[in-house]
Amino acid sequence: MPTDREKRLLFVPGFFADTYNVIERRYVALHASLRDRLEMVWCLPPEDPEQWIWAHPDRKGEEPTILGHLRDLEAEVLRIPVHKPSFLRRVRLFKELFAREHFDGVYAVFGPRLAPLYAAKKSGLTTIWDAAWNSLAPGHYCRLAKKIFYRRYIDYYVASTNDVADNLVSNGIRRDRMMVRWNAIDFSTIPDVDEAAARARIRAELGLPPDAEVIVQLTSFRPVKNVAMVARVLRKLRDRRSNVFWLLVGEDGPHRGAVLKLAQELGVSDYLICPGHRRDIWDLNAAADVVALTSLQEGLPNALLEGMSMRRPIVTTRANSLDAFIEDGVVGHVVDDNDVEAFANRLTRLLDDPELRKQMGSAGRAKVERDCNIDRWCERVGGFLCQALGVEANRPAEPVLCASSTES
Repeated sequence: MPTDREKRLLFVPGFFADTYNVIERRYVALHASLRDRLEMVWCLPPEDPEQWIWAHPDRKGEEPTILGHLRDLEAEVLRIPVHKPSFLRRVRLFKELFAREHFDGVYAVFGPRLAPLYAAKKSGLTTIWDAAWNSLAPGHYCRLAKKIFYRRYIDYYVASTNDVADNLVSNGIRRDRMMVRWNAIDFSTIPDVDEAAARARIRAELGLPPDAEVIVQLTSFRPVKNVAMVARVLRKLRDRRSNVFWLLVGEDGPHRGAVLKLAQELGVSDYLICPGHRRDIWDLNAAADVVALTSLQEGLPNALLEGMSMRRPIVTTRANSLDAFIEDGVVGHVVDDNDVEAFANRLTRLLDDPELRKQMGSAGRAKVERDCNIDRWCERVGGFLCQALGVEANRPAEPVLCASSTES
């Protein structure tokens, strides 16, 4: 059992069982960085594969990928069915856990956040929520109920962008109870990529001409990703350039059929390549001339950070607040949501100018190294969690509202 001076934080993530991407890596790194300050205990579903969320159903039944990494950390793991039972059943399970185990706070991320946070607050613990989305924006599902819940049952907020933080404040959340954390990259995990070889391999594998101009977008076919915009932008590009192709890389989703149908109607289906989920993202980025994003809402997408890490210029929609991080005209371009003409114009400019692509790509890599390296991320988020639990100082956590290049 912990001593009086030790603090215990229960971490409740909503990870897929069969992935180990940059998101999972961040929290493993956070755990390691907190060892000498507080004890971070992981709450994961039971061994039953039906209790986990699977990105690839054909892999159901494998050992969840995160478990091996937690064994390497010698991390304490508690198993509760955080996804499947009813809300009230999950609340009861967490209350039983808090009565049995000593915890000072709960930090919840993604899907299963409400039940553990409610149970924690009712049990007198500090509650912290990682706010990755503008879930209180007008039109969001159960917005009023969530607004009431957040104000009553969540003490501190780790917001993914300035815009998410501003949205919380506009809904009555105290700014001095939140920080902004941009996403981060662990540069030690980026493989050495032979860019020339990757460009040749990807083009050959997908049946593209060796000299094809390639735009890469890592995404999914969900409404918020707005991938229908891709077909419209590509139509304009094909009117100007005869050798441009757009790779939409990611999981299938409800809009895939509609997007492919629109591409066919616009006469660009042969130039819109949808290879599905792939693991060779670094090779894909190395093969790209430009990395794109057409979303309507995002935090700070890992897809953009990964593209910038491979020194690729970015063209993205504003998606709430990406212009607060993506320096327009420096590391790429930011256009208004659904502005097809502007998006096509920015892509055309970059495809016309290899030297500009190189210049913006280098600036993007430098920005990610400076502002989004994993050590900096762990220092900021870990420091905020410690403050929230009173580890470093017995006072409310101070706001940390920007991780921009202007911050010391």
